[in-house]
Amino acid sequence: MKAALVILGAVLCIGAFIVFNYLVALGCAMNTTGCRGYTLDYFSGEAAALFWPPLLIGLAMIVFGLRRKR
Repeated sequence: MKAALVILGAVLCIGAFIVFNYLVALGCAMNTTGCRGYTLDYFSGEAAALFWPPLLIGLAMIVFGLRRKR
């Protein structure tokens, strides 16, 4: 269980970066209107919904898995 928490937490953290930096930008680029004024900022409303929750949950899973005794 300890190893699973650490592995799944790491996958979730890596996935948060991939989704926010690659898939969101790809979806914006595929938009026919051009997404004018859209920036990938880590301190924006989009990041508050798409990046920070999975990253923080993944980090919490890693910390909990490492501090767990068994």
